[in-house]
Amino acid sequence: MKNLLFVIVTFFASLLLTACSNDKVYICTGPQSHAYHVNKDCEGLDRCSREIKAVTLEEAERMHRHPCRFCSKK
Repeated sequence: MKNLLFVIVTFFASLLLTACSNDKVYICTGPQSHAYHVNKDCEGLDRCSREIKAVTLEEAERMHRHPCRFCSKK
């Protein structure tokens, strides 16, 4: 149980550090988009039907965006 908790905490800490160190995250402005991306070349943005926009992490969170399942793992 302690190992699982350690892995979870480490994952979210690394995610936070990655996003904060970039200061900007990327979002698709399409109507079906719900994630933010730490990498502009993320495969999660390949199907974006509208503009890809750079915003701060705080802005993305205010828009109720969640971390991308592709680029937040790396």
